[in-house]
Amino acid sequence: MTEPQVFEAILSLANREDNIRAVLMEGSRANPNTAPDKWQDFDIVYVTRENAPYIDGAWMKNMFLPQFGEVAVRQIPDDGAPNLVYTWLIQFSSGLRIDLTLNSLAFLTS
Repeated sequence: MTEPQVFEAILSLANREDNIRAVLMEGSRANPNTAPDKWQDFDIVYVTRENAPYIDGAWMKNMFLPQFGEVAVRQIPDDGAPNLVYTWLIQFSSGLRIDLTLNSLAFLTS
């Protein structure tokens, strides 16, 4: 999957979900002073009205993951404040890596 295809899939899903209010990118891909390399992942943040609809994992399994291929490794948070911030670290068999964070509006305004 090419970089533009990854961005298109990330934005397309956000556009279909009324609960997602903004999409942000963090990390080295967002830094114009960082030279691209084969180890760069996509550090994506979805700003949501609320995280609760996504925490059970069904959304991740049924809507997010299928766009990118077979998952090799997925790390899910153990604890924390899932209603405020929730992050998945995902490595796909193709080598693509996406760190996806949900930040609720309540977190951003606190």
